[in-house]
Amino acid sequence: MSIRQKIIVTLFLFFLPCLMGDTFSRGDDTRTEAPEIYSTNNSWGANFSIGTNYTDGNVDFFAFSSSVSAFKHIDDHYFNLQGSYVYREVNGDAIFDKLQAFLRYDYFLSDLWRIFVLNTHSRNQFLDLDYRVTIGVGVWYDIFLNDTIQNGISFAPIYNYEQFAGDIDDETIELSFRNIFKWHIGEGVEFVADVFFIPNANNFDDYRFFGLFYFETKIYSDTLFLRVSLQEEYDSKPQDDIKHSDVIFTTSLVFKFGSEG
Repeated sequence: MSIRQKIIVTLFLFFLPCLMGDTFSRGDDTRTEAPEIYSTNNSWGANFSIGTNYTDGNVDFFAFSSSVSAFKHIDDHYFNLQGSYVYREVNGDAIFDKLQAFLRYDYFLSDLWRIFVLNTHSRNQFLDLDYRVTIGVGVWYDIFLNDTIQNGISFAPIYNYEQFAGDIDDETIELSFRNIFKWHIGEGVEFVADVFFIPNANNFDDYRFFGLFYFETKIYSDTLFLRVSLQEEYDSKPQDDIKHSDVIFTTSLVFKFGSEG
């Protein structure tokens, strides 16, 4: 068994019990998943991932998650589009239902510096959130520690609008601090840690934290990958009857397509 095969089997067996546990609770933040670091050597690319789980017996459990992302790189311009959907059902009752979309444009000032504009849209049934939109403008700086390790940091003021059930509206100005770490462990194997800290600009005691951590390994060619991820989301001041923190484990297949420029 090769090293890559051992990594695939180990990660799958380690996280399999988590998939059938109650880690898919309902109190999660609605922050749209952060965009990954795409290779700027490619002129375009697209990723598609899908994961599912079904149990029939004493407990009927169904889980489905999918995401799609695409980017286009033209000279100093970079366009990124993402969408995702997560659904969980236990004994016929939906316990998790979240839909998200993400748009982002980057302009490269140099090999290390860029400015960007972002726009996110989301809803979450179990936060009583009918609609949420964010709009922000920020600056990004890349740090290449060596040929295998890349770290990016960014800062962006964000306008945030939320509409909850019962005609409750909320508008805030937030500050988004982000750090994303990417390590190419070996051929076709990488680790990514993506962390956001998002306080209210007028009250730093009111903040959100978002962390996404995953291992990804190639299964076939440069197209099919296995990804095992851990997502932690925390809201210091959630709505009534909503938990502060939520942890989500996911195992999924990722299909990647692209073309070098």
